Amino acid sequence: MMEDVQLSPILDDQPASQDYLDFESYVQGLREIITHEGTKTPLTLGVFGDLRRRIVDKGRLSPQETVELALPVLDGLGYVHRHGIIHRDIKPSSILFDGNDNPKLTDFGVPSTPSVIQKTVGLGQFVAGTPAYMPPEQVEGGEMDPRSDLYSLGVVLFECLTGQTPFSGDNPLTVAYAHVNEPPPLPRELNPDVPVELEAVVLKMLAKDPNERYQTAAEVQEVLAPLSSREEA
Repeated sequence: MMEDVQLSPILDDQPASQDYLDFESYVQGLREIITHEGTKTPLTLGVFGDLRRRIVDKGRLSPQETVELALPVLDGLGYVHRHGIIHRDIKPSSILFDGNDNPKLTDFGVPSTPSVIQKTVGLGQFVAGTPAYMPPEQVEGGEMDPRSDLYSLGVVLFECLTGQTPFSGDNPLTVAYAHVNEPPPLPRELNPDVPVELEAVVLKMLAKDPNERYQTAAEVQEVLAPLSSREEA
């Protein structure tokens, strides 16, 4: 019976009451746990496809589509950052679309679930995450903060614009350490339709040194907003 089922977010440090309602308006589709008679089952809410499938189907997104995707995702990311939450595993499959085609940032399992799958990125070193989207500090087992998520989102935007991630290789170790040691290719070399201004934003998000990146999601929004057709409407 429905009254026997309780929904509880995965996030341990969940904002409470009205704040949680605001949180839900930003970050929907968040995986939750249904607790029913002692059993727990992952639930994904409001799923109408994800960004991974969209990139596969279309090859790549237009610059306008990429900007208009990024702005609401940055809204959600900024909100969780203000509540002390770091995502740590942003990738295209973490961005779902609702019935109105609005992107929603999801999959907060890495910062809060101890049973998360860990991938080897170094001899004897285990780091939770997805190597193709890892910031250098995550690869090296260093401290992560909101700027780490901005790097991962920069990889996602690079992939939206070009149809490929900045770094590839025969194994996860090669890919992970390319984030530390190799400069990313220029998006415009892979897709000449990318505006110079948008390329500059993505490359700054992909800076190796966190101090050289944008420092907050709001800073990225500020520079991307003028590039959105919605802002001009």
